[in-house]
Amino acid sequence: MLFEAWDFLTTPAAFWARRRGFLHYSIAMAYRARRCSSAWSGHLENCRTEFSSFLSAFPEAKTLAILGSGLMIETPPELIPSGIEIIYLYDAVHTKEVRQKIQKSPHSEKFILQEIDLISPELPIPVDLLVSANLLSQLPLHAPSQLQGKQNRKNIQEQHIKLCQKSASNFLLYSDLKMNFRDNQGDLIQQEKTVDITANWKNSWLWNLAPAPETDKNYSIELEVSSFQSLS
Repeated sequence: MLFEAWDFLTTPAAFWARRRGFLHYSIAMAYRARRCSSAWSGHLENCRTEFSSFLSAFPEAKTLAILGSGLMIETPPELIPSGIEIIYLYDAVHTKEVRQKIQKSPHSEKFILQEIDLISPELPIPVDLLVSANLLSQLPLHAPSQLQGKQNRKNIQEQHIKLCQKSASNFLLYSDLKMNFRDNQGDLIQQEKTVDITANWKNSWLWNLAPAPETDKNYSIELEVSSFQSLS
């Protein structure tokens, strides 16, 4: 807890990102990723496979945007082809760990870190390729209180898809669609839908987000993740 508190105090972040909890969320997820590295390994491998396969299909692409770049463990810099000349990382917060990872990259000059509210329906400029990385289900959770609720959740998620379509001809999106709660015997005790839109989802996998006792000694939290691509 002391290390997390120190990171909270010393991580660069805009006032609005601190006030709305984005900084706290980013730091908490970074520490959870370390604690749950074994449980997360399969999910991260699937994300990286999707990411690498998508990028390799467009060898002529010069610009890339990653929405919800987060900890850069699902979209690591080393998987980005050298032919990409500009890489925009969009998120509310870029942790110190991410900044260090970018600085150590042999192509650090290609990265442009942008701190924006991703609920916004606009990006500054269009790009050749775009990746939305486990962001779709999270947007409504961090929306202002007046935008929360099931109907607004669907609107926010639909707006995000439109943002992706508008910003790039070719994009990859992966997100959890359902959240499962399992007891210590592995039996499903509750399921919640996290995404309210339909799409041509494919390549589904499970992400053991919080194995017991990460959030509770009596159950684990598992996410059902899928991806889809929109290609020109």
